Amino acid sequence: MRKKKVLSTVCGILSGFLCISVTVMPVQAEEVAGYHERITTETEAVDNWYSVERGAYISFCTTKISDAGKGKVTISGSTSSKSVCDELKLALYLDESSNNSKYGTIGVHHYKNENAALVSGYEADVRVTSGYYYRARGVHTVIKGDTIETTDSCTGALTAS
Repeated sequence: MRKKKVLSTVCGILSGFLCISVTVMPVQAEEVAGYHERITTETEAVDNWYSVERGAYISFCTTKISDAGKGKVTISGSTSSKSVCDELKLALYLDESSNNSKYGTIGVHHYKNENAALVSGYEADVRVTSGYYYRARGVHTVIKGDTIETTDSCTGALTAS
């Protein structure tokens, strides 16, 4: 009788550990094959990303930074899919450097759209330090069922006026 009770307790504990280990396993996001088209001028920088993978949901992504003058910049971006998906996400990062070498993130903005094929975001007239270098980065995610696709983009640097 005592052996059955001990065996029952051990099985219960092992079952609990098994359930916990199964529920905390993260879902891996798939990196989708694509290419970047980067354009940088004195007043704006853009990174356009295009998917080249057949069967992928994620289609086109863009990140942009513009000099808005007098110590201000504007950042924007978008994530698009080839069809309506459960969720589209965009995270826009604003990075700063005093010497155009080491960058640190000074701002993050998150956008989400459900049951859609496009999400976009825009932050206008963000205050920055004149003479410093700034770039925008984007993390783009599309979720359809159990499939999670992601890619990133990063503009060239601008000097804030």
